[in-house]
Amino acid sequence: MELVKAAKAAKAGNQKAVEAITRRWYENCEEIAEYLSRINPFISKDEFQEMFLSTWILLHRK
Repeated sequence: MELVKAAKAAKAGNQKAVEAITRRWYENCEEIAEYLSRINPFISKDEFQEMFLSTWILLHRK
């Protein structure tokens, strides 16, 4: 899981790895949100993105 990788990189002080993992998470989030909004017209891409990003933020804090 990306969160575990990010936590290990942060613990090791590897900020470049944390940034790369975070960037991949955001890119993946955007792709998934776009796909889900196409198959579910009742929830917009922005709403799906917000769901995924808020999850990342909440989990990243712990």
